[in-house]
Amino acid sequence: MYNLKNYVKVASFCRTSYKGGGVAIFSNYKSTKAINITKYAIELSFEATALETKIAGNLCCVLGLYRSPNGIIKTFFEQLEDIIQHLSKTYAYLIIIGDLNIDTSKNTDNTKTLLDLLCIYNLKIKIDKPTRVTKHSETIIDHVITNIPTCYCDTQVINSTLADHFAIMIDINIKTSDSVQKIWEMRRQNYPHNINLLKKMLEAENWETIYAAKDANTKWNQFYSLFNYYYDVTCPVSKRLVKQQQKRKSWVTGEVIHARNNLRVYYDLSKQKNNEAYNTLYKIKKKEYCSFIRETKASFIRMSIDKGKNYSKGLWSFINGERGKVTNRAEDICPLMSGKSNANPLEVANTFNRYYITVADELISQNKTNAVSKLLNPPHTNHTMVFIPTTDAEVSNLIKQLKIKHSSGLDGVTSHLIKECRECILKPLTHMLNAAIEEGIFPDSLKVSKVKPIFKKGNRDELGNYRPISLISTFAKIYEMIIKNRIVSFITKYSILHSSQHGFREGKSTKTASTDIIEHILNLLDRQQKTCGIFMDLSKGNHDCTKIRFVVDKVRVIKKCKAATMSVLEERDIANCQRMYIPGAYVCGDVLTNIKLFNALPLHIKCGHTELPKFKLVLKDYLTEKSYYIVDEYLK
Repeated sequence: MYNLKNYVKVASFCRTSYKGGGVAIFSNYKSTKAINITKYAIELSFEATALETKIAGNLCCVLGLYRSPNGIIKTFFEQLEDIIQHLSKTYAYLIIIGDLNIDTSKNTDNTKTLLDLLCIYNLKIKIDKPTRVTKHSETIIDHVITNIPTCYCDTQVINSTLADHFAIMIDINIKTSDSVQKIWEMRRQNYPHNINLLKKMLEAENWETIYAAKDANTKWNQFYSLFNYYYDVTCPVSKRLVKQQQKRKSWVTGEVIHARNNLRVYYDLSKQKNNEAYNTLYKIKKKEYCSFIRETKASFIRMSIDKGKNYSKGLWSFINGERGKVTNRAEDICPLMSGKSNANPLEVANTFNRYYITVADELISQNKTNAVSKLLNPPHTNHTMVFIPTTDAEVSNLIKQLKIKHSSGLDGVTSHLIKECRECILKPLTHMLNAAIEEGIFPDSLKVSKVKPIFKKGNRDELGNYRPISLISTFAKIYEMIIKNRIVSFITKYSILHSSQHGFREGKSTKTASTDIIEHILNLLDRQQKTCGIFMDLSKGNHDCTKIRFVVDKVRVIKKCKAATMSVLEERDIANCQRMYIPGAYVCGDVLTNIKLFNALPLHIKCGHTELPKFKLVLKDYLTEKSYYIVDEYLK
């Protein structure tokens, strides 16, 4: 037996009846041991050996396999299915490496049978380049087969020049069990009995300090002081072990395996008896089996998608799981700072903070124009918008409308908790909201939010490839919902926005926008007129880069709003950070974006020229002029 330097032979299979051949697995990793699979190994047809190891704390089996060209292919497939079925019960990961002498570059019956068998157990062939090259042929007969997601492994074909077979390699980048550490995190004990105790303590509170406070900021500070005290006492923060992500369930159930075994019986009968009746029966059973497989897989997919309340989220979760895409993790966020990667959490947070504060100003400075900004036919109204006080009924209804989420802002108060304690805090909450509306301020304690950088695509070391997600206080959401309801009511009542504006408006959507433009085009075609559509993408100028001051000034010109009313919006600017743009998590952000963009461009561009070249020139001149206007208006 041949030995490799610094490696130990862990498992092997040697022939006894024929010369040559055999399989061996060598390892330089201590946490491995041989697996006894001698009952499955058959000389020539299925020569196999296996070892056990661990990957990221999960058991993994490495199966070395060889099938001689003189071996019986039927026996090979039977033994392969039996051993995969046996190993899948114990091992989370399965890696099969060896020379199967099945050329997967060709669409043969053996290739189809192999792919169908592997698909049942969620195994995939990772080699797609020739592994044996001669003067007359190039074939893919040496394979790496595994159920490890592609994002965790990489395969290569290496020409060693020692033989006509190339070497094949799999590189697994999952941390081994020796380096996996338990992850702990601090979490609130938001169990039902804790929340019930919190409700009792809130019900016993008279909130006198809040009612006696002179200004809205003091009232909110007093409220948070009392609420957080009771919250800390009844729902203390404790250290918890983070659960590791469990292995994804497979659609291959015991019923599927049983149906597969039954089909094999009919297949054997059709080949042994060589009778037309058995052949017909096998074909019928095969159709039934294929239909059963499709129904089982479809049912599994539906259950995987529908298991949550959010259909879209469930769909993407399933798709990403099938793609092997890993969700964002805190340890993956390590941007490039000063040319060097730094994993210090505080420095990473400060780097992101500086970037998000300055990125809008830098974007605006790059798009400065000499065009004169002016409103195009802005609508006028003699009416004045005033934020009327809220009521207990409105606040209660808004709390009911909140989606049940367990995420929270920096205060740690979730929408689920507010819903549970709704009756206990309704009176003081309404009082504080009305105080803020009356004074025309946005309370300082509601301005702070958690910002999570979510990696989108590209290089993880570049800050621009992370999208900021703001988690604002749930109390701030309630306040903003009240403001939004009053703004929307006013602009709807007096038709401030044009009917052609479909974004972020009740009763309108991309469907209504598509319907309107199609009807307009069809009307022009009926009148034998030519038409041209202009579609603009403002993805680089979203409302995160829109200055609130600009929106406020525009609202003043159009609506003649009272100073106190507009002060609520102006006070939304974040002090200290000096970021004066509409936050992405701002509940009123969509409404303010609509106000900013209304009548930015006319509905139609009329052109008297019917010849296409002349029309192109007119259109080019128009877009050259108006593009400056759009950039200046949008980023001002």
